[in-house]
Amino acid sequence: MRIIEAPARLIAINDSSTAYPPGVACIYAPANFQVLAALFERKTGGLDPAQYLYDRLLGRLGFNASHLALWGRDLLGHPQMAGGARFSARAWANYGKLWLQNGQWEGHTLLDPQTMNLAVTYANPAFLGYGLTWWLNRPNEGTYTPGVDQLPTDGNGDGTQIATNAPADMFMAAGTGKQRLYVIPSLDLVLVRFGHGAGGAFNDHTFLGHVLGTP
Repeated sequence: MRIIEAPARLIAINDSSTAYPPGVACIYAPANFQVLAALFERKTGGLDPAQYLYDRLLGRLGFNASHLALWGRDLLGHPQMAGGARFSARAWANYGKLWLQNGQWEGHTLLDPQTMNLAVTYANPAFLGYGLTWWLNRPNEGTYTPGVDQLPTDGNGDGTQIATNAPADMFMAAGTGKQRLYVIPSLDLVLVRFGHGAGGAFNDHTFLGHVLGTP
């Protein structure tokens, strides 16, 4: 288990405040996920959110139980739900496949289809390139405000969308080191890209152009 050298989650919850009214700015930060995890623990009487996620969802998709031990945690043992999990490419592809199948897996509904649709169609007026925990490939030109919006370069692509040579219905999970999970419903396609280090010169447009044949 990797330990984060601070009770980061509690700091985020206690010291965070509203910086802008809803819909004005898009600030990509871990505090939002940490607050959600704390709310989950409070409402469930102290259940571990990472363990619950594995038991109810990830384990059923074939994720190895040993991966749960690799989840980053703070000094008080709370999981770092904004990131830090480590999974195999095949397991991550299965998660993408679950989204292609609208939450259906081996004859069971694991996720609510309406909620899933909202996650990848939500239109935040502050920035159209991000839904609910997914980066979206729809055009976002005119909704990104430098100096106000705080976004990693991963999601803003060339300033208009992730990759102009990929279908607009594509959505993406982006991890450290330019790790990628692409889901493209119109092509019935899931792509996983893993790499070493910080990602270097990796570019979504170039990569997808090679895979899709759309340079």
